[in-house]
Amino acid sequence: MLTAALAQAPALQAPPSTLGGGFSLGTITAAGIAAIFTAVIVFVLKKGAEEKYAAKFTPTVMLALGFLASSFYESAGWSGPSSLIRAISAQPAASWGYGALAVIVSAFALLRKHSKGRSVVVGFTAATLYAAAGGWWAWPGWLLRMIAAQVGLV
Repeated sequence: MLTAALAQAPALQAPPSTLGGGFSLGTITAAGIAAIFTAVIVFVLKKGAEEKYAAKFTPTVMLALGFLASSFYESAGWSGPSSLIRAISAQPAASWGYGALAVIVSAFALLRKHSKGRSVVVGFTAATLYAAAGGWWAWPGWLLRMIAAQVGLV
């Protein structure tokens, strides 16, 4: 009897596993997430955020936001930031290789003090150079793109 009742009951549906489709936040794509990160960056840099919130965005956090924004722009197929960085770094990369440039930008990020604005630029640059270098340098961006693909952002 219980088996028959369960067979006639409507099937339960799991909530959508994507951010698209308007489940709770509306449709958010990889370009949308990149735009959100960019908006946060602009609000903090232009003093548009309240000071108690802006103070929590240290240069390290801003570097991570720049890295994430650049990775999601690339996931969305927007090649503007990465094309610019690759064009600027093409000459040194031809003789040194993108792996060497990835090490240099990592050393620059870790060993120097940065303003919040410079941290964002370093984060954008690191994401692009890591992807261009390939190998284990490309893992952070690849992982973000895989997660974005799994949740339906791209």
